[in-house]
Amino acid sequence: KKRDLLNHSFELHRQLEKCMKWCDDGIYLLASQPVDKCQSQDGAEAALQEIEQFLDLGDDNKLRELSYLSKEFEALFTEELMEHVQKVFQKQKNMEEMIQKRQVSLKKLAAKQTRPVQPVAPRPEGYLKSPCPYSSLQIESEDSSSSDNHAVRRVNIRKMKSEINEMQQSRNVSVTDDEENLAVLRKHVMNELLETERAYVEELLCVLEGYAAEMDNPLMAHLISPGLQNKKDVLFGNMEEIYHFHNRIFLREIEDYIDCPQLIGRCFFERMKDFKIYEKYCQNKPRSESLWRQYSDSAFFQVFFMYLGPYCLVNYYPVGKKLLSVLYFL
Repeated sequence: KKRDLLNHSFELHRQLEKCMKWCDDGIYLLASQPVDKCQSQDGAEAALQEIEQFLDLGDDNKLRELSYLSKEFEALFTEELMEHVQKVFQKQKNMEEMIQKRQVSLKKLAAKQTRPVQPVAPRPEGYLKSPCPYSSLQIESEDSSSSDNHAVRRVNIRKMKSEINEMQQSRNVSVTDDEENLAVLRKHVMNELLETERAYVEELLCVLEGYAAEMDNPLMAHLISPGLQNKKDVLFGNMEEIYHFHNRIFLREIEDYIDCPQLIGRCFFERMKDFKIYEKYCQNKPRSESLWRQYSDSAFFQVFFMYLGPYCLVNYYPVGKKLLSVLYFL
């Protein structure tokens, strides 16, 4: 009986060690795939093939269900051993999720095609399609006063739109080609503005959940360089504050003006003071860039690069600035 217990113990620890090594190999594979080469279609396809070859080895290395192990090695399980097994299972789960996300990203890059800007209809209120499946960033709901203000704003916009339509009907003149072309141009620019703002909000959320939140994940601690420890606020600045402003306020207000683009200037004018949140971001920017230059090649960032795309702090302020420049054409 003792020999049987020893053999069972040896087999369990062998399976755990194989699984941990497989997980480490998977993380190393993700970190070692060169980002620049994966941006091309051929590079993305080659990276996908590497991952598929790695996954083919999974059947011999993956742990089976916890309930199965608990039943098979029931006589061996102590509280301490169960805790260790659960940690290995969690590591396996995290690695498989990263592999799946990398595959999704690579498949998009492999099939990347240039597409024209499509007409954009307003999304239902409160809806945000996040490109990241992470849920570690807690998004607070808006308070009732903010919702009330938004409702009042929508009523005012509808009233102004009605007044504009009445004025146009009272002119009793036919619409010229120039006026019609201007209306088409305004509609096109409005669609582009709304699409850009939505993409900006989603990219901010993706960075916050995919990088900032994961820096606090204990399972990722071994990938974070010592110089990055406790530096999340320096690296990301007030990006979360910027995200909440655009997601809760500015995006919703732009959506309100989708049918009356000639009034969109009011939206920018009324929120001029709110855009001062970028001052704090820009003041922190030199420190952030310095830290980024030192550690952009670290294993932690390489693991997530192909899922979220290369992350660079300097990319985000120009996106917000681009929204202001589009106003010139309205």
